[in-house]
Amino acid sequence: MTPIRIRRTHHLSHEQARQAALEVATHLSTKFALEYHWEGDVLHFRHGSGVQGQIAVLPEEIRLQAYLGWFLLPLRGRIEAEIERYLAQYLKPPP
Repeated sequence: MTPIRIRRTHHLSHEQARQAALEVATHLSTKFALEYHWEGDVLHFRHGSGVQGQIAVLPEEIRLQAYLGWFLLPLRGRIEAEIERYLAQYLKPPP
């Protein structure tokens, strides 16, 4: 199974970057019914056997990795586009 891997740089404080990762997970949870939890600066998410992954919050980068179950592979493009959209939205520096 090939993962979705996305890396995005950011210029946010550590807390702002963690909040951005949480916002992405919250939106994905609403859209795809994911469960998530923090372990240090890594937010782990999963939905039964259908999808699992993590969002790592680093000082100047967010790294997301997700593994999709075989029955979700036809939706890979849609899921990846949603993740990209949420990351672009939430990694903007505050005004």
